Amino acid sequence: MQLNKVSEDISTITFGWTPPDDAAHYLFYVQGTKVSNAQAVDKNGDEKTTVRFSKSGEPYEVVCVKGYPGAFKLDVGRYPTNVAVSAPTEVIG
Repeated sequence: MQLNKVSEDISTITFGWTPPDDAAHYLFYVQGTKVSNAQAVDKNGDEKTTVRFSKSGEPYEVVCVKGYPGAFKLDVGRYPTNVAVSAPTEVIG
C-alpha cells in the first residue's frame, strides 16, 4: 500500500492512500508504536482514505487489515518509504 503526503504544517502531516480490496480495519503507527486505529468504512459507508499524524517522528505507517473468513492479511504503507517496516506485519492471535 502506498502512502502519499496530502498536506503538512508545522505540527501535523496527513497521508492518503487508495483503499485495498477487502480492507476491514486500519492501524496507525509512529516509530513502531500504535497511536490509533479505525474501521475501513465508517458508519456512513465512506471509506477511510486519509490519516493525520502529529509530527512526533518517522516512520509513519498505516497497516491495513484485510479480513477473510478465518484468516487475516496485512498490507503496510510507510513514509518515508526507504525505511524498514517497524509495525507488525503478521497477525498475532
